[in-house]
Amino acid sequence: MNLNLCIISVTLWFLPGLRAEKLNLDALNNYSEFLNFGDKKLHKIGENRLENAIFKSKLDVLGEVFKKHVDFFKVTDKLDIVFLVDASSSVGDGNFKSELKFIKKLLSDITVDYNHTRVAVVTFSSPTNTIKNIDDISDPSKEYNKCLLLNDQLMKIEYKGGETYTIGAFAKAKGIFDHSLRNDSKKVIFLVTDGYSNGENPVPLSNELKRSQITIFTIGMRNGNYKELYDLSSTLGQFYSYLLDSFKEFESLARRALHDDLSGGDYLPLGVSTPCDKLCEAGNCCDKDALCACGTTTGHYSCTCKPGFYGSGLRNDCLRKIGLKLAIPG
Repeated sequence: MNLNLCIISVTLWFLPGLRAEKLNLDALNNYSEFLNFGDKKLHKIGENRLENAIFKSKLDVLGEVFKKHVDFFKVTDKLDIVFLVDASSSVGDGNFKSELKFIKKLLSDITVDYNHTRVAVVTFSSPTNTIKNIDDISDPSKEYNKCLLLNDQLMKIEYKGGETYTIGAFAKAKGIFDHSLRNDSKKVIFLVTDGYSNGENPVPLSNELKRSQITIFTIGMRNGNYKELYDLSSTLGQFYSYLLDSFKEFESLARRALHDDLSGGDYLPLGVSTPCDKLCEAGNCCDKDALCACGTTTGHYSCTCKPGFYGSGLRNDCLRKIGLKLAIPG
């Protein structure tokens, strides 16, 4: 049986917690050329095969599938997410920065703090340069927050160059999850790579992780090992493994699939004012009746007025609330 035909009779329903919504795979069958079934596709889809269907670009299709699967786990209050980021020589420094931007984009509307989503980032190239840069999953801190992650921790990650030691990255991920202190969190891995892996076959280790109920997404470039990426990802692989033609397409996929209007979310007082010093030119930006806080959804620092005051929170802009007593005629 042609594997592409298997998609025709499948409809994927999402569990309670999301809107009553289904991913129409009958329609996607027209665009199955864009999905990774583990076998290489060198030809492009033709408009004459679409009949009455509306022609969609590859990024539209992949963006729709990717967004629905990412949105599925975003509704979970507690997430542990490990990003495995390719830092090999074939990636290059510019594309490596694109991979880090992807992390920011994926987390854009997720609350990141000690009680909600915790994040780890592993970069991998040669065995000696497979590095656990960030780990707030196996070594969590109550001081951990999204502002620290986006404005400090991610910015310190360096591009190394070298081989593509994928199994080393998965071994780091396994070590992180093995020492996770939360048994009630949803656990997810995102692998972003552009090449064939070096060293041992990483698929058996990924299968072990999947048997532990860890969801694995893989994103690769066309010169990557499409079969390996398919096998590394969760089942059904064509919905968890994504092949792009270039890093430019990769950035476009992230913009299309992960763009959301940010809600205000909660603001966590930090106890120190220095992170907010960049909010104005002169520094020491927060009012004496304000606290420097982190937006755990937005990832931005903000001066917030203390209870009993209102205003922007910036210097000289926290005013005391005055209660008014209204006389009620007897």
